Amino acid sequence: MKKSSILLTLLFIVIVSGCVKELKPYDPQAPINAAGKPAPQPPPPSILQWQKCFGSSANDYGYAIASNATAYFVAGYTEGNNGNVSGNHGGQDALVIKTGLDGQLAWQNAKAIGGTSTDQANAMVATSDGGCLVAGQTYSNDGDVTGNHGGGDALLVKLSSSGAIEWEKTLGGSGYDRAWALIKTNDGGYALAGQSSSSDGDLAGVTGANINSNSKVWIVKFNSAASIEWQKVIAFDGAKDDVAYAITQGLDDGYTIAGRTLSIDNNADICVANVSSSGSLNWTKSIGGIGGDVAWGVATSPTSDGYVVTGYSTSYNLIVVKLHNDGSDYWQKIFAGSTTGGIQGKAILSTSQGYIITGSTASKNGDIIASKGNDDMFVLQIDPSGNKINSNVLGGKGNDVSRAIVANPDGSYVSAGQTDSNNGDVSGNHGLSDVWIVKFTP
Repeated sequence: MKKSSILLTLLFIVIVSGCVKELKPYDPQAPINAAGKPAPQPPPPSILQWQKCFGSSANDYGYAIASNATAYFVAGYTEGNNGNVSGNHGGQDALVIKTGLDGQLAWQNAKAIGGTSTDQANAMVATSDGGCLVAGQTYSNDGDVTGNHGGGDALLVKLSSSGAIEWEKTLGGSGYDRAWALIKTNDGGYALAGQSSSSDGDLAGVTGANINSNSKVWIVKFNSAASIEWQKVIAFDGAKDDVAYAITQGLDDGYTIAGRTLSIDNNADICVANVSSSGSLNWTKSIGGIGGDVAWGVATSPTSDGYVVTGYSTSYNLIVVKLHNDGSDYWQKIFAGSTTGGIQGKAILSTSQGYIITGSTASKNGDIIASKGNDDMFVLQIDPSGNKINSNVLGGKGNDVSRAIVANPDGSYVSAGQTDSNNGDVSGNHGLSDVWIVKFTP
C-alpha cells in the first residue's frame, strides 16, 4: 500500500512538471489588456513637430507656402473677418499669413487682400527683401484691386516684410484669367502659370490666344521688377479647357508645367508642356485613360534627367509619372486608393532620397489609408525610381489636406493646407475650415 502511494505521488509530480511552463517574474509595470494578454505595441512615433491653425469662424483655406531664413509665408483665401483675420473687403479675400520659424504669427493678424468681389491667392514666393509676392485671381475692381480687364483677372500683389502692400497689378483680358503657380527664376525674375481664355488686354497679339474662347494653359515670364518679358498660351489637341496648376524650371532655364486638359468629350487628362527660356514650345504630352486625370504638382528630378509629375488618376489613385527631358516616358507609379476622393498628390519636392509628396487621402484601404478621420493629410516618400520608402498621415476626425510644401535646412518640412478638424493631430481651430500649417520630419 505504501509503495502504491509513493508511485502515485511520483507520477503526479512528473505530469504536473511537464504541463507547467516557465513563469517570468511578475512585472507590475507590464501593460495588460482586457483579455489579460500583453497590450499591443504602440504605434510608431508621430512625424509631427508642430501644427498651427489660423483663420476665422468662417472658412479659410491655405494654397501656397514660401519661406526665408526667418519666416514662413502662407497664402490662400478667407471668407471671415474675425479670429486671426481682419480687414476683409467682402466675400472671399486673398489671405496672406506670416509666421516665425516656430509657427507663431509674425504679423498681428493675417492680411486680407481684395475688393468687394471674389479674390483668391493660389501661389507665392518669398522675395529677397524679406517680403513676398502673391499670385491668384480677382473679380474685384475696388479696395486693394485696380485695373481689372473684365471677367476674372490674374492678380499679383507685392507685400513688404511687415505686410504692407507695396504694389498690385491685374493681368488678363475680358475673358477668364487665373494664376495657379508662381516660381522665382534662375535669372532673378518670376514665372507664372495658370489659364487664360482672353485674346485682348494683356494677351492682345499673343500667338495662339485667339485659337478659341476656351481656357488655355498660360505661362508668363517676368523680370525682377515684375514687368512682362514674354507670354505663352498652349491649347492642347481637341481641348475644351486647359489649365496649368504647377511649374518648375530646369537647369537649361526652360520651364515645365503640369495640369489638366479637358477634351471635347469631357474626358480630363493630365497635360504636361515644356518651353524654352525664351518661351518657345519644345513639347507637350497628355497622360491618362478613360475618366478624370489631373496633375497638381511637378518637380525637376534631383539629377536633372527629367521631370516628375504627381496628381490624381481615374479609379481614385495617386499617380506619379517621371518623364525624360524630351517628354518621353521614364516610369509611372500608381498608389491605389478607394472611395470617392481617393488619394490626391497636391505637391511634390525633389529630395536627396528621391521625392516627397503631400496631399490628401480619403481611402479607407489601399496604399495610403485615411486612418485619422474623413480626409487626412498624407506624406509619401519615394526613391528616385518611384518606389515607396514610407508614408504617414496626419489629421483629425474631419477633413485635412496639404496643398503646398517647403523644405528646411535641417531636413524637416512645413506644409500648408486646411483643416476642419479640432482633435487628433489638430488643435486651435477657429471654426469651420482653418488654414493649417504643419511642421514634420518624415
